[in-house]
Amino acid sequence: RDRSPSRGLGDVYKRQGTQIAYQRGYKIFHNDKELSSKKDVNKVLDKMEDADNYMIEANDKNKTLNIIDP
Repeated sequence: RDRSPSRGLGDVYKRQGTQIAYQRGYKIFHNDKELSSKKDVNKVLDKMEDADNYMIEANDKNKTLNIIDP
């Protein structure tokens, strides 16, 4: 039986959206600091799994996405 805490559906969508944006060439930021590799993006997303209120701001015109801590 899996005893790890389940991830909320909203968190799954945020994570997937961030990964898709990265694959599509978006520049990903965390609190306005650019994340330069997929490893850095996943590290921040893993950390954010424990936070409930983080936000994601996307700018399609500039192809940027900013992950903001609560």
